Amino acid sequence: MVKIVGSSSYSQDQEFSKNIISSSIDGIMAFDRQCRYTVWNSAMERISGVPANQALGSKAFELFPLLVETGEDKVFRRVLKGESLTTRDRPFVCEKGRPGFYEAHYSPLKNNASRIVGGLAIIRDITQQKKVESELRTSESKFRSVVDSNMVGFIFWDHKGAILQANDAFLRMVGYTRRDLEEGRLNWKELTPPEYLDTVEKVANKELEEKGVCTPFQKEYLRKDGSRVPVLIGEAFLPGLDHGVCFAIEITELKNKEAEIEESRYQLRELAARIESVREIERTGIAREIHDELGQLLTGLRLGLSSLLKMVERSHPEEVLTMRIKEMMSVIDRSIKSVRKIATDLRPAVLDELGLRAAIKWESQEFERRTGIKCVVKTRWKGPEPSGERGTAVFRIFQEVLLNITRHSKASMVFVTLTLDQKGIVLDVTDNGKGMSTKKVNRSKSLGILGMKERAIILGGTVVITGEKNLKTQVVAKIPLH
Repeated sequence: MVKIVGSSSYSQDQEFSKNIISSSIDGIMAFDRQCRYTVWNSAMERISGVPANQALGSKAFELFPLLVETGEDKVFRRVLKGESLTTRDRPFVCEKGRPGFYEAHYSPLKNNASRIVGGLAIIRDITQQKKVESELRTSESKFRSVVDSNMVGFIFWDHKGAILQANDAFLRMVGYTRRDLEEGRLNWKELTPPEYLDTVEKVANKELEEKGVCTPFQKEYLRKDGSRVPVLIGEAFLPGLDHGVCFAIEITELKNKEAEIEESRYQLRELAARIESVREIERTGIAREIHDELGQLLTGLRLGLSSLLKMVERSHPEEVLTMRIKEMMSVIDRSIKSVRKIATDLRPAVLDELGLRAAIKWESQEFERRTGIKCVVKTRWKGPEPSGERGTAVFRIFQEVLLNITRHSKASMVFVTLTLDQKGIVLDVTDNGKGMSTKKVNRSKSLGILGMKERAIILGGTVVITGEKNLKTQVVAKIPLH
């Protein structure tokens, strides 16, 4: 029953009631025992499209025949018998009003003698609510279709780690049954190996707290039989709830392929290392043969010509013959120098005889002599000479760096630092040339740069090249001792 209280006079009560009705955002209408409208506020005008002067005094079922079709006429009659009713999700469609869904709350109206003289209804527009609910149901249906399709694993979990729901794909992935799930035996924390809880899971949980979602990441799950399965997972909190959803994709095949590729790379590097080792051995042999055999032959030939020159000068001091012999000796001298240079380029003897530190200093001096670019070398040496292949790799990387400086840098100074300690060998070469950005260096497909990096990788090391345009380029090679 509707009854207004709290006013000191009847006129004040009427004015108070009128203000409430007219300012309400919900539709308010009243009808008498003949179902004629006696109250019709502005919200009802908006909802129905019928102005108050047309509605007031009109019979409800004559003004709106659809009320009979929707069964709302029965509600009117029940209200007039004293019932308070609520009708929900009723379509409210009339010729002039806009279509939609409304919720109506009906109450009987009584006079001072407690006799029912009519009814009051508050009409609320729930069209937008119905639309949102419909969209939500559609979204849930689509999501459920994805979950039930079992293309990937899905779980719903709470903040304690309990898995509340899971699809068949996830259960197959971890080797558990639906009965295990229903009996509460699945907990994602217990399914996660300990080493992941303090690493990737910790990062993911922090991201979840800050953003509500986390970037997909790789981890492993412990299967029921104790084995492990690699997975790619992504998680998100569900708004307004204390639990979230997680997708999981098994990546065993991907991991196997990655392992195959890594094994292939390892084999290729082993082959490259072997080829490089054989090449260095051959270079050493060829350099030795050129230096020893050809050098000795040229030296012997020069000695013979020198002896012949003395004989000719004593017996036939003709100027022409003497000059020709001297020219031949000059050619032999140049040939001897060329032979030595070729032998040195193939394999510097100083590297084998005095070691890496001396070889770096010697190569720096030769570079400065050839190019005129000042080269400053500093060494920090703690320990014996590194093994042949490691020393050779560092020396060849150094040669390639100097070659690139000569060709591209336009530098006037080169600073070299060679360090050997228990961790390994570190070669740092910095020039003051025109430089290039680190991004451009890393995109470079230069065979020289790729060759340097590959030499280091073969021995478990790295080559990092950084640069600043118009300022410098720095190459740092690190080779472990073991």
